[in-house]
Amino acid sequence: MNTNEVRLRKPDYDLKAYLQNNHDIYTVEDVYNIHAEVPGHNDEDHWYWILELRDGRFVLTNAWCDDTGWDCHSGGNSLVAASVEEAAMLASDDTSRKIRSNLLAQVRGEQPFGVEVTPAPQ
Repeated sequence: MNTNEVRLRKPDYDLKAYLQNNHDIYTVEDVYNIHAEVPGHNDEDHWYWILELRDGRFVLTNAWCDDTGWDCHSGGNSLVAASVEEAAMLASDDTSRKIRSNLLAQVRGEQPFGVEVTPAPQ
């Protein structure tokens, strides 16, 4: 994979729904590109996105929703970073999901976009 090539990705259903139903530091119109995503599941795992905003900021967004979806009970937050890799470093690797490792691997072109790889149990 050519890591110098940047593919522009637009917000998917989950990111749009999160932003339509929650206040964050940016709007869906502010999103220039999505560099990495670890998908979540309603009422279970959180979603994580590394975004580049039109103003040049990079953000790590972490969001969740209950089993009924984004328009009932949902929330999240975003943290600003100076670069795409710094945004990935803001994520935790403390859980079995290894969010930081998954995001960094996607940003570096070592793992397909939007795929979560979990370590095998020992």
